[in-house]
Amino acid sequence: MNRTPLRTGAAGTLGTLGAIALIALAACGNATSDAPATGPEEQIKQVTATYVQGQSGKDADKLRASSCKEMIDQEISTMNDEGNPQSVSLDDIAEVKVDGDKATAKVTMTATFAGKPQQKKTGTFEYVKEDGWRVCLR
Repeated sequence: MNRTPLRTGAAGTLGTLGAIALIALAACGNATSDAPATGPEEQIKQVTATYVQGQSGKDADKLRASSCKEMIDQEISTMNDEGNPQSVSLDDIAEVKVDGDKATAKVTMTATFAGKPQQKKTGTFEYVKEDGWRVCLR
């Protein structure tokens, strides 16, 4: 999967969707339980929303909180690249599939690039479980 789906290429077209999703997980259950307050699907939706907020707001803290360890440095170092959108909004997360410590989801986003109309794109995001669910677009 292309890790930079919301960047424009030399031809000025939107690349494959791929950069979106992760942040703080839902709070854990009460003090006597280690079980999460929400299931994996809801946690993945929450982390995807945080990731998109981090991309849109160029917020390194949100990107750190939502990206897998393997991708954090790359996410932070490229967040201000000219080819990145000015803003990104999350439209839909569907078809969440969890397989052990890995998951996928179909994510639809709308991106705005300088001087261009909004572009809507749908793609499959990958997630790994590392201290909670994290977006891991390689």
